[in-house]
Amino acid sequence: HFPRQVCQSLVGEFGASPHAPTWNLRTPLHYAARNGRLEVCRWLVEEARAEPNALARDDVTPFQMAVWQNHFDVSRWLGEQAGVDPRQTNRFRCTAGHWLALAPEARVRPDNGASLLRLATWLRERGVCFATLQDQGHHALHKAAWAGHRVLCEWLRDECGLLDAVPDQAGNYAADLAQQAGHEDLAAWLRANCSGSKAESCAVLGVTLDASAADVRAAYLRKVREVHPDCRAAAAADISDFSALYEAYRHLALRGGAGAQRNPRHALRLMLTHAAHEASVESDALGAAAAAEMPEAGEAEAPGGGSG
Repeated sequence: HFPRQVCQSLVGEFGASPHAPTWNLRTPLHYAARNGRLEVCRWLVEEARAEPNALARDDVTPFQMAVWQNHFDVSRWLGEQAGVDPRQTNRFRCTAGHWLALAPEARVRPDNGASLLRLATWLRERGVCFATLQDQGHHALHKAAWAGHRVLCEWLRDECGLLDAVPDQAGNYAADLAQQAGHEDLAAWLRANCSGSKAESCAVLGVTLDASAADVRAAYLRKVREVHPDCRAAAAADISDFSALYEAYRHLALRGGAGAQRNPRHALRLMLTHAAHEASVESDALGAAAAAEMPEAGEAEAPGGGSG
């Protein structure tokens, strides 16, 4: 309880205000929430009468700060005991899902993302939509890809049905953002396992995105008997169905269901910089693009921006 005692002393003995904002309009409650100080948050709200929904610059709230730093207990207390609506957004229309997707690696690594999924599940139960597009055209999968959170990307696909099928306003897919941020393995996973084209092929065969090669083949052989033109009167629709089935099978069996989510502007840069050092030049270009195309990311890539 030491941090709470310090706060009580600062207010009671030295006249510090429990409501005083900083240059970016963040209050003591913003910082207590960001740092996971549950007892301080309780004292500020229940005894010092701090405003739980205080708006800082860009409409950033204490709740958003707690979620961004993956503090489950503080986030839950604010949402269940302090009257905060978890469905709130900031000025850029970023939801709590966007904030959580950008949680710092240091706040995720110790338990391999288990706490991240715990908070994600709680947010979803409280009505937070992870598919919401904010002002730059990002949903939570874009943000999670940028931050390199593979475990959250998998959860978003499996539990929320999010696919890397929609580019943002700059033309970037989630795989592009992962690659720009240096997460090459995640970019490859998104293209191989999270593309809209793979989902379409799986739907044609009636298999899941994680279906094995054996399951894909079995589903194909089963459906072939149903739609092959030689098995019934070959109407035009039958032939079309068979063609779609065959192409879906080839996509999954021969190409692994790989998608092609790439910003065409990046491909153009590659063509224009075809030289001995093409790879390093392109890497520098993508790095610059990353900084330019996510302007709302500020303090450690927080959706609300601003240091403090």
